[in-house]
Amino acid sequence: MAAKAKQIKDQVVVITGASSGIGRETALLLADGGASVVLAARNREALDEVARQVEARGGRALAVVTDVAQWGQVQRLASEAVARFGRIDTWVNNAGISEYATLEDIPVADMERIIQVNLLGTMYGVKAALPYLKQQPLATVINVGSGLGMRAIPLQGTYCTTKSAIKGFTEALRMELAHDHPNVRATLILPAAIDTPFYKSARNRMGFEPQPPPPVYAPRNVAEAILDAATHARRDVYVGSASKSLAILESAAPATMDAVLSRAMYKMQQQRDQPVGESPGNLDTYVPGAGSVQDGWHGRPVSLYTRLFALHPRRTRLLGLLALGASVWAVSRRASDSPSLGNTQSSTTNTVPEKFTPERNPTPMPEYTHSAAITVNAPVSQVYALFSHFNDFPKFMSYIKEVTYKDSQTSHWVADVAGSHEWDAVNENWVEGKQIGWRSTSGIQNHGSVTFETVGDSQTKVVVSLSYDPPAGVLGDAGEKLGVGKLFEQKLQHDLDHFAQMVAQAPTGALDPESSNYLFHDDSAAAKGKTTTTQDATMADNT
Repeated sequence: MAAKAKQIKDQVVVITGASSGIGRETALLLADGGASVVLAARNREALDEVARQVEARGGRALAVVTDVAQWGQVQRLASEAVARFGRIDTWVNNAGISEYATLEDIPVADMERIIQVNLLGTMYGVKAALPYLKQQPLATVINVGSGLGMRAIPLQGTYCTTKSAIKGFTEALRMELAHDHPNVRATLILPAAIDTPFYKSARNRMGFEPQPPPPVYAPRNVAEAILDAATHARRDVYVGSASKSLAILESAAPATMDAVLSRAMYKMQQQRDQPVGESPGNLDTYVPGAGSVQDGWHGRPVSLYTRLFALHPRRTRLLGLLALGASVWAVSRRASDSPSLGNTQSSTTNTVPEKFTPERNPTPMPEYTHSAAITVNAPVSQVYALFSHFNDFPKFMSYIKEVTYKDSQTSHWVADVAGSHEWDAVNENWVEGKQIGWRSTSGIQNHGSVTFETVGDSQTKVVVSLSYDPPAGVLGDAGEKLGVGKLFEQKLQHDLDHFAQMVAQAPTGALDPESSNYLFHDDSAAAKGKTTTTQDATMADNT
């Protein structure tokens, strides 16, 4: 009969890198469960503070000052844990450091230090812990890697190298354990960007203050994944859909990822409005102080992907590509919404602007165009009137939630495709009775048109065309190339089909734009209760 993992309250857990960030949050969560926690890091002040917090929350704590790059110190960590608590049930290799610099600029000594801490520290941890772990009926090694170990980015090349190597090390370890010590399991945790002091603690040669590339998640997401791995058999656990999406896109389109990330990942890791000189970071010595879990990046409190799928492998296998594509789109939209990426403020003007280009995006993203067409059994004059009466779009469209005109030339749009998107626009290329058009001035860069052409007897061919630049996020362009952008086209065609059906089925006078007495279809924004406050007021006034 296979042994069962001990409950958290019965476990002795060793955590490296426990003075701040993920390690500290994991220790506190373990304390809430009543575990015995061995805390390892270089900063004695911070370790003692964490130990006090652990004991105040119901756990038992032992703080051991440790530089994981030193084999002798890691051996001592393991022996002190056993001396205090009698055994080790779970060992968490979490310590990690980084440096922001190109591979050309980073000194060899810094490369060696990052490799020693991140990679050799992990290997030393396993070597030191395994003699004790294999004595238990069931024990676990948890290596904290990174989504960047699945797909590297510029400016943190050495860090990415170590995380990729940790993945390989964990795979080899897992196979050897299965052969020689099947009672010891190995789990690899692969977080996306996490709201911790990691970024400000890194050595920095970029010339700008660093920032995590969005989306950013709260450390508790990772801590919960680590506790889950301590009590369940897990292989690889991605924390945050962004991390999983990186791995999928790298596998599907590596050359595309090279092109996208080489453009996007410089500015996405830099606060361009905060130039700074070189900073030493924590490579050679720790950052003094009591430490902290978070660092003010407002990480998402919950990763639904991790909670619903990554911690449930069977569900993961059932997760379709469409859902993952939607998450990719949401990731890139979140990145484009970050104020640090240079989004302009909403503006209105009565003149057609130059094509909108973000201030901090000197290399424009490729433009994509999607269109849809339908033939409607109604004359051009009526169809044109219906479409130009923008404020009633939510009554027959699921894609456009709101088009509010501020004056005769400027409007505000709200669309719903894999998340809500907003932009301001000006009228462009209008031909009375034949074509309407717009171009955005803020938000998502896009322009489009709707043309109307008489065909047959009292029929109108409607063609909707939308061109846009993918949101300037890390995965937007790659997502487009994998077909995520087809969601726009599908939504457009879906709504046009419904529009034609409504016109065909409507009684006389039911589609008068002045009365706003449209028929609702079941998937319309109005029928689903997804209209905005502005739309609700408009419809209340006109119905």
